[in-house]
Amino acid sequence: MKKKIFIVSLLVLVLALAITAVCLAVARYNNSKAETKAGPSPETEAPADQESWELYSAKAAEHGKNLDSGVKKDLFEDSYEIANEEQRAKLDALYEEYVGLSWEHEREIKIIMGELPEDTPRLTKEAAAEICGKVGAREYGSPEVFEGYVAYLFDQVAGAPDLNGGSGISYHTYYLDDSQEIAVRIAGGVVEYWDKTNGESEILLRLLDLMG
Repeated sequence: MKKKIFIVSLLVLVLALAITAVCLAVARYNNSKAETKAGPSPETEAPADQESWELYSAKAAEHGKNLDSGVKKDLFEDSYEIANEEQRAKLDALYEEYVGLSWEHEREIKIIMGELPEDTPRLTKEAAAEICGKVGAREYGSPEVFEGYVAYLFDQVAGAPDLNGGSGISYHTYYLDDSQEIAVRIAGGVVEYWDKTNGESEILLRLLDLMG
């Protein structure tokens, strides 16, 4: 009798262990399906701006450079060469106004040449901050490439920088209104907002922060 009870108990134990094993296997299978539907974990997901980065990289490859200067240094001369009489008059006035154009006034030149509509919207601080918040961490190679990429993203809103240039350090400046007192500037691996009317300034993005 005791032997029979022992055998029954042993069978019950074995059955319980088998049921437990089946339940664990089912749970693992369900978790695996859920992970597949959810996609990769955040640690392995591509940055939110990956598509924009790929478009920028393709554009850079098409031009045979990293687009790290933002604009050709002979933009004014090239535009003047193909301009009609009315456009040349406007370019002459622009040249006189800014004493020889030590900076490239890209936005204004492109509006004169009809490459940008006159009512092209300006960048806003909010739009700049939103764009900067989506710029992903990756190997940019140099501050100039990072700056060219951010300028490329800003151009999707504003068409072109108001100013390009600099000596030693390149600048891309986007005025936020016609007063030219409030701007977002990209330079030295930093994107900065500044307001000359009240002395306010704010760092919107640093390349160093993306490099950890």
